[in-house]
Amino acid sequence: TDYEGQVLIDGVDIREFDPASYYRKVSIIQQDVFMFGDTLKNNICLYSECSEEELNEALRQSGLVQVIEKLPKGLDTIVGEGEVELSGGERQRIAIARALIKKAEVLLI
Repeated sequence: TDYEGQVLIDGVDIREFDPASYYRKVSIIQQDVFMFGDTLKNNICLYSECSEEELNEALRQSGLVQVIEKLPKGLDTIVGEGEVELSGGERQRIAIARALIKKAEVLLI
């Protein structure tokens, strides 16, 4: 927090945000996205409740619909190490879908 200049979110310096509030509002899309050895749905929803409507909208906005259509069991396909392997771009789309489910206001890509 000791730097010159400002990083603003909607005109508010991030130093003014409560850290918990900041983490709710911001999602970082990493180059190397961690995948749990579980279903694609659980990897997107991160084991939290999300409605089918929220999930479908996140899939559409993140560009995952066509990826899922190609998977043997769709959203129930097990992904992760030793399972169905996804490309780096597909994994990043999963991270974007996670952020959309979380309703993050800011995505850092």
